[in-house]
Amino acid sequence: MPSSCAICLMPYREPSSVPCGHVFCAACLAAHIAQTTRNGRASCPACRQEFQCAGPDPQMIPPIINPHVLPSIRRIFIDTDNSEIHELKDEIDKKKQKISELKRQESALRKEFETYKKNVASTIGKMQADADEFEASRRAPYETLSKSIKVNLDLGTRAEARPRPSSLAEPSRNPRDTNTRPRSFAVPHSHQGGASWR
Repeated sequence: MPSSCAICLMPYREPSSVPCGHVFCAACLAAHIAQTTRNGRASCPACRQEFQCAGPDPQMIPPIINPHVLPSIRRIFIDTDNSEIHELKDEIDKKKQKISELKRQESALRKEFETYKKNVASTIGKMQADADEFEASRRAPYETLSKSIKVNLDLGTRAEARPRPSSLAEPSRNPRDTNTRPRSFAVPHSHQGGASWR
């Protein structure tokens, strides 16, 4: 027995059977009967066998005969093969488990990433502090030497700007000053009779 309606080609929705045994959706069969019924008779959409689609009014039939009057179109129950449904359900369950596992892995990776991020930030901060300390220790001798040179230059500038005392003034170069004239020394001259001094 096919698992889909021959009219809409979809799985059965409220399957209904006609007297010849073919099964269709209730809505599809009703639409077909409404378009093809003539004089209370319709034909099967599959085999074209005619059947009576207009039944007697149950209220007009004696109750003793009523159980034996069967309608031409009857609703039926179809026990479909559930193997495909079970396979799909199993596959869906597997996909759900995989999704849950992936979510757990994502959560673990996020935590690991946050820890790694904190460690990197801490390492960078420590390296920056070490670099600043090294730079300060490298500049310290030069700054000390620069300050010392500046202090010495300032002291030298102040010493040159300070006036000299009068006792340290240079002596006058007046040629009349007997104290400043160059001294003459006696030089011996040789004579025949001996050396004489001037």
